[in-house]
Amino acid sequence: MMAFVAEGYRVPYLRIASALLALAVIACFPVSSAERSGLSFACGAPEGFTTNSVLWKSDKDIAPAKSKIAKIGTDYVRYFSEYSDANAHQNLHCYDKLPSITSEGPILLRVTFEYSNYDGLDAPPEFQMWVGASEVAYVNLKKDDPWVEEAVLKYSSDSSTQVLCLVAVKGAPAISFIELRPLPADAYSAGHLLRTLKRIDCGNDNATRRVRFPQDVYDRIWDVDANFPSNSDSFASKVTIDGEDVPERPPMAVLETSRVPSSGTRLAYKFDTETTGFFEIKVYTPSTIPSTLNVNGVSSTESPVVGREVQVTSVSRVPDSSGGVEVVLQGSNGLKPQINALEVFQEIDGIFSNDADAINAIKAYYNIVSNWFGDPCLPVPWNGLECSSDSRVTSLDLSGQNLIKPMNPKIKSLTRLKSLNMSFNKFDSKIPDLTGLINLQVLDLRKNDFFGNLDVLSGLSALTQLDVSFNPRLSGETPSALKRTNLQIDAQGTCVDQPAGCNLSPSPEVSSLLNKNRTGLIVGVVVAVVLAILLALVICIFLIWRRKKPRAGRGEVEGGVDLRNWTAAKVFTFKELETATNHFKKKIGEGSFGPVYLGVLSNGQKVAIKMRHDTSALGADAFANEVYLLSRVNHPNLVSLLGYCQEGKNQYQLLVYEFMPGGTLMDHLYGTMVRLDWITRLRIAIGAATGISYLHNGSDPKIIHRDVKSTNILLDNNLMAKVSDFGLSKLVTRTEATHVTTLVKGTAGYLDPEYFTTNQLTEKSDVYSFGVVLLEIICGREPLTGNRAPDEYNLIAWAKPYLLAKTYEGIVDRGLQNNYNSRSMSLVASLALRCIERDSKNRPTMLQVLRELEEALQYEDRPERTLASPSQPDSAAFDFKSTASDTPPDSAPQLANVPSFTFPR
Repeated sequence: MMAFVAEGYRVPYLRIASALLALAVIACFPVSSAERSGLSFACGAPEGFTTNSVLWKSDKDIAPAKSKIAKIGTDYVRYFSEYSDANAHQNLHCYDKLPSITSEGPILLRVTFEYSNYDGLDAPPEFQMWVGASEVAYVNLKKDDPWVEEAVLKYSSDSSTQVLCLVAVKGAPAISFIELRPLPADAYSAGHLLRTLKRIDCGNDNATRRVRFPQDVYDRIWDVDANFPSNSDSFASKVTIDGEDVPERPPMAVLETSRVPSSGTRLAYKFDTETTGFFEIKVYTPSTIPSTLNVNGVSSTESPVVGREVQVTSVSRVPDSSGGVEVVLQGSNGLKPQINALEVFQEIDGIFSNDADAINAIKAYYNIVSNWFGDPCLPVPWNGLECSSDSRVTSLDLSGQNLIKPMNPKIKSLTRLKSLNMSFNKFDSKIPDLTGLINLQVLDLRKNDFFGNLDVLSGLSALTQLDVSFNPRLSGETPSALKRTNLQIDAQGTCVDQPAGCNLSPSPEVSSLLNKNRTGLIVGVVVAVVLAILLALVICIFLIWRRKKPRAGRGEVEGGVDLRNWTAAKVFTFKELETATNHFKKKIGEGSFGPVYLGVLSNGQKVAIKMRHDTSALGADAFANEVYLLSRVNHPNLVSLLGYCQEGKNQYQLLVYEFMPGGTLMDHLYGTMVRLDWITRLRIAIGAATGISYLHNGSDPKIIHRDVKSTNILLDNNLMAKVSDFGLSKLVTRTEATHVTTLVKGTAGYLDPEYFTTNQLTEKSDVYSFGVVLLEIICGREPLTGNRAPDEYNLIAWAKPYLLAKTYEGIVDRGLQNNYNSRSMSLVASLALRCIERDSKNRPTMLQVLRELEEALQYEDRPERTLASPSQPDSAAFDFKSTASDTPPDSAPQLANVPSFTFPR
């Protein structure tokens, strides 16, 4: 990128205060917004507003869904999730609904990025800015903050070319303003996309006189001439322009000054660059003074375009071969050259992927609307796609989309395709002829209603895996061209109930077990019948023995009792839940019970459906106890069980819960959702403590949760907290009133060390885990963090010295911006310290925890509430002493006597 001196496209990093930025922005917009064409968006602003007669719209209707908002002075900033090396899609954040502002001509796009340490971590992010398929810039807010990036886009009727995307590289991308301005139809004609590197008002060396709207009706920003040649002088020129031959001509305020060489007839501007590529240069000079233009050794071959008394000379696609750009004007006939304005652009390649047309045609044909916008391969492939290094689509997965229309012929245009998955749809058409997909290796068409003969697949010479099962109307034998030893064909389901002669099996070498001779088949049937009789006898003996067993203990269910006889939970069929989740397509979490999927019931109600891990399926009675327990627990601060499903000899075990749209507490503390203020955090803590206290004291028998953590505290639309996931819960009968001996289960970072070493589970184990949650609420960070310094890896080990020293300045979440009552914070910090005591006898009960949290909230609700001001707490709370660094004070006791544990990740 260009190393700029003038302000406009790189603003100096060091600023006096963020308030000065706000004043600067206001100063840039001195006239009524009604006179300014285009649109202006303030990113993160809750509503539109007018500043100094400039209308700014909120970006809330066009912003990416997964984003958060912070405030910087009087302005806002929208920021996104940090870089993840586990999932490239998590690094991509796109404004895919930028409105069209013109029906012809190019568009000026100006984007302002700002960090300003909004999170208090002093960790400016780095990220890429993309427009459509073009990488425009690498933004490094550690170098310049704010960072302003501008580009000229060619108009396109395809809105996908105007998608603005940020790709996280380090930290969380942050954006403040987006401005869109229409330009004249014939302006800046060269190139698909031009990145503005320099726009200079030559001869203007007055740092306070920076030309933009209203002087420039197109709202371009003309920088002062701060990088002028040393052998030159500024000159006041009197140029008038009435002609329309130069649509992008500078405004009169720019043409009023110019620069001429102080000696000789040569004038040279030299700019250093940090990028290589091709550049487009536009030089504006008086038409009455002849001169020639040379850029990096390339002379202009274009005739100057004259607009009355000013002419523009362009040099396009100038290679940067020397690490810089040098613009040279040479006077003619002994006259000194004169330059009024200069623009330098970098030409950005904007060609879409070779398969973009085909994929977009498929998108339109099937009306696929989610997560498919911009270029299918760049910056990262769309969901369901994989691409090669040269941006060719190699894998397409459209499974479970409820597609009905016949296969789109455009799929045959994806000649690099290696894998095609169209399974679990509703195709009711002839099996498609995919001839031409010469690289296709995997084809999955199962669970549809295709009909026709399999001969149409004979042209797929590279195929190694084929699954056409559960398409009962297919007929014909596997094409001989596909009968190879390495071809694997799923033979389950397709040939069932088919007429004689249906043969979908591969060669004998592959499916020898499916092609036994008649004798082998008879022997197999006899053996199967004998085994079935023996199995029936074993089951009968087992049932007789079981009936003689003593009655089950309290909280359990007698064998053989139908769940529907003793629980109010609704019984769902697996088919119902499969339909509700669109074949379990959208996974929204993972709990101790298993993965969690979003579903929509037939009545429109959203639900969260938990599926038991295949490797840990419970027996019928064990699952019955699980459902019995959950259906009996009913409290406003506990997630409600709506129903269950158990089918296929325990193959399918699912629990249906109410859906909590507010996400998890973790999401709001350091995840992907909006940060919470201190009062909201307190109310959530109180709600969660109420739910856990009910498990300990209001349930008979009482229940120990065993997996209290911030991801198991869910929020509704009003941020009301409900505790979830009793999959690891343990009933405590009266004979086990003090503790339960059990195998250690729980989550690393939250696990009670006493429980870990003794296997003795008590209510105080939940209290310890809740104390860790309180630390998360105070500190705004996770219990275990691998990407932090070794002494900060464990939240308790890092925070406890501060807690013991009775100071909190070094650990309180900076996102709270000191907006809390010091007495309230004191009580919660003291409570958290007591909850995480190693000896469970020194920990409070959940009822005590609840009372103290309610007391802390009372201080927040009082009119005399102040912002983190020192107070006179009692001995149970803290003396607040400000620390100047993030390291514990010298007087803070060290944790030599606190054992450390290493848990499997």
